[in-house]
Amino acid sequence: MQKFFVARQVLEAHQEVSITEDQYQRVQHAFERLHELVLLEERFDAIAGGFLDFEKAMLAGMLDFTYAGFKGGLHQMSVRRQLNRLLMNALSAARGYIDHLPQTCGAVFGKADARTESCLKSLSASYDSMLGYRMFEALRNHSQHCGFPIHSISYAHQGEGEAPYSRSRLSLSPIADTSELAQNEKFKRSILAEMKQLGSRVDLKPFLREYMRGIARAHYQFRGYATEVSDAYRNAASELTRLFATEAGSSDLLALHATSSKDGWIVGSVPLATGMDEYYKYLSENNGNFDQSSDFYIASAGRDA
Repeated sequence: MQKFFVARQVLEAHQEVSITEDQYQRVQHAFERLHELVLLEERFDAIAGGFLDFEKAMLAGMLDFTYAGFKGGLHQMSVRRQLNRLLMNALSAARGYIDHLPQTCGAVFGKADARTESCLKSLSASYDSMLGYRMFEALRNHSQHCGFPIHSISYAHQGEGEAPYSRSRLSLSPIADTSELAQNEKFKRSILAEMKQLGSRVDLKPFLREYMRGIARAHYQFRGYATEVSDAYRNAASELTRLFATEAGSSDLLALHATSSKDGWIVGSVPLATGMDEYYKYLSENNGNFDQSSDFYIASAGRDA
């Protein structure tokens, strides 16, 4: 015999309230979909964190160069190695997200759903319209199977303003050498040709930001569609916790689960008070400006005297 109930799974404090099979299945389905949302948000957070780590390392390298001076070739090689390591981490996280997005959309919305199609089309559109997206897809593949994406570091200096308020604007650029990339016979030739049109040495900064922008656009579209999913779990769980509080006379939600049992054996259990919906809300309200990553100009200029 199968039965469905809400119970606190705590030793010496067992209380249960019967629910319908429909109530159980509704909260179970909602929880499974919410779990998929959390996993995708964590994947996007990994990309965002990797991107920010790379940007911060460039700023730190520029500040070090500005105030401590040029420390010689060996030090600059260590800067390049650090940037390559951070960039490869970010690109690996991006690949995981891109591979996981169809699976998540299919699990949450359905493979044939228009929302799934819309999210996947957003990534395809970014690939078609953004050189940075195409470039970094090729560089990720190159870094995984052949060599590093950054071949050298370039420092630039530009004077601004007139005396007595003149100052210098300095920048650091990670450079990809197209002749180095050409040695990889599997590097996509159409993308290599586009890069060569920019010169033999390509500053990767603006193109990485464009790549991040393309991924973020698809993710923010997904977020918009996912609101009803998180609301569905919150509503289904709240309905059962209120029922338990009323019928069991307890407002203690510790270890509260919707449970399915058959012949006295538990065959399914859904947590009702894990805080996962709040965690998802926290994640989905963060990392919200990466679709504008190529619009920002970050500088450390002080006020003019």
